[in-house]
Amino acid sequence: IVGALDPKAVWLLADTPQARLWNRFLAMSNDERRNVFKVIMSVEEGPWLVKRAVPKKPVLVGRPLKMQSHHTPGDHLEVVVDVSSGRAEQVATGLVMRALTSLKVSYTSLIEASKEDELPESLLLCVGMQNVDTTLLSCPDDR
Repeated sequence: IVGALDPKAVWLLADTPQARLWNRFLAMSNDERRNVFKVIMSVEEGPWLVKRAVPKKPVLVGRPLKMQSHHTPGDHLEVVVDVSSGRAEQVATGLVMRALTSLKVSYTSLIEASKEDELPESLLLCVGMQNVDTTLLSCPDDR
């Protein structure tokens, strides 16, 4: 999932809790980012077993899963989460991938606020997907 942020967004240019949290997040090390990057997944429609395998609650994904991040100031931030880095995660990922063409899935990410001047937390990225056919997806060549 790829997202973009408008560097001229009003919330980012003003002294807002969201701007303070975002700037602190960018200044963090990879290990620090692992402890504050939060994801909420939700299977809105699909088989009961898949809904049970994907809990509809916030998860600091860098703790249970392998996560790497890289920030080039003024250019980009990349966050990579290995969703199959543990046995339970492999099972859940397998269930979701096999049922993907019959699912309606919502995904959101946010940064966990740890200081009062960073509250309230706000969503960073929201995505909805429905009936995804992975045979139509392509991956760039590794070069």
